[in-house]
Formats: sequence, C-alpha cells, structure tokens
Amino acid sequence: MRIYRSEEIKIPSDQNLTELLHSSARPNLPESHLIAKDNLTNRSLTIGQLRERAGKIAKGFQVKLQPPDQARWAIILPNSVDFLELVHAILWTGGVHGRTSWSRTALQYP
Repeated sequence: MRIYRSEEIKIPSDQNLTELLHSSARPNLPESHLIAKDNLTNRSLTIGQLRERAGKIAKGFQVKLQPPDQARWAIILPNSVDFLELVHAILWTGGVHGRTSWSRTALQYP
C-alpha cells in the first residue's frame, strides 16, 4: 500500500475559483482552445468564449439580482455548454451552485 503525501498547496485568497482555474491550469492556452462541445444545443465553447459569456452572465446577476456573497443557486439544466457557462458565472459572483437533475432519483444523490 502506498500513502500519498504532497507538499503544502498554496491557494491564493484574492481569486475566485474560476480565476484560479484560468490562471493556474494552463495559463498559456490560446483563447481559441476548445474546451466543450455538446450535441444537445449543437454548440461548442472555447476558453475565450467561456470567459466572455460567464462574465456577462455574472454581471447580469450582479446588476439585476444583487446576490449576497456565497448565495446558493439551484441549477436545473442538462449537461451542456449552457450549464458550464452558468456554473462559472455563479462562481464568479461568489455563489455556490447545487446541481439538480430531473433524471436522477433521490437514492442516486449522496
């Protein structure tokens, strides 16, 4: 049996989760890098489009809904590009999302 031990991981406190992912995962990715594609809406999404769309949605949330920090959001969407954009927008506002799927039963949730 192996026990994994790593060094201390430093997590910046001045970035939200989405900013942290964009800045640390692969900061040299071009804006045109394809990150998602779905058959449901027939859309694809690049990292640049995700940044732009999620930012616009987050701004709309802030202006129209003025959610408090750590607001809880329920998302009822199928797996799609729209879902990714919405999750990132919620994270940008400092919110917490809870995914709800109409195709899962209560026993399938932990």
